[in-house]
Amino acid sequence: AVLGLGDMYGVKEQLVRDRIFLSDTMKFWRKLNLIIRRNAKNLSGDPSKSVLANVKGNHDMGGRAAFTEFDFMLDQGLFVNPSHINFFREDGDLEARIHFANWGEEGREFDFAEDASNIVLGHGEYVIPGVTNWLPSSDAAKDITRMPNLVGADYLFSGHIHTPSEQIDMVNQGNGRSIGLFYPGSPARVAERVEVIFYIDLNNTGGDTDLQMLDMELPSVEETFFPKEEFVTEDTELVSEDDERRGKLSDIMGQLMQHRFSQGDLSDQIRAVPYSSQEAQDLALEYVRKAG
Repeated sequence: AVLGLGDMYGVKEQLVRDRIFLSDTMKFWRKLNLIIRRNAKNLSGDPSKSVLANVKGNHDMGGRAAFTEFDFMLDQGLFVNPSHINFFREDGDLEARIHFANWGEEGREFDFAEDASNIVLGHGEYVIPGVTNWLPSSDAAKDITRMPNLVGADYLFSGHIHTPSEQIDMVNQGNGRSIGLFYPGSPARVAERVEVIFYIDLNNTGGDTDLQMLDMELPSVEETFFPKEEFVTEDTELVSEDDERRGKLSDIMGQLMQHRFSQGDLSDQIRAVPYSSQEAQDLALEYVRKAG
């Protein structure tokens, strides 16, 4: 099984306009399904026991599209979004029940299993007062010490915060129970300049169930991001090692600011500005694409 923690697409990609990119993402989900089923058949002889499931994140819903790319892939059967899945021991007994809590469903009731571990996979902004002070707090924050629907869960893993936790933060739920909160981090960095995040491995191939947080190393920050000072705004000038290129880009962005539109994204605005050559327009689009 492969289980995702949400934000499978993004704010701008709720509806993918580039057909080639949409095709590539469909191929990715199909290939991942094929690998999972092949492994399931090798282990159990039954590929129907495989599962590819994703939590629905805040970037996968709402906004400009009621039916997002996440919904489209779900409708095509390329992954599932269940209420829970069961994890069995080799002898067939229930070892753990893994529950899914989409963005906005943090308060829903869970069907916790008795005599088995219960793990919640969510996408909410979950906090523990006085413990998770490193998290950027917002009005959407959910204090898990005040969430009775979580009493009975052993672990809560969330994909909303893209920067990983340093450790599992444990908190007492009362009645002798405790819950561990952990953010593995996102491998698809948008702005987070981290080089290691985590993936969670749950297995019982040796007879005993083992849950581990394993390192996932990412390409270096230097390879992935421009230096922080290389940004363009109306109030700052371009910074580049190439003075000639900097001059060209300054002229282009100056033209853009004079022809700004009230609607449309930056790339659309660039295409609407009259340029002296196609090369100049291509240069502007290239810079905006690389700068994100």
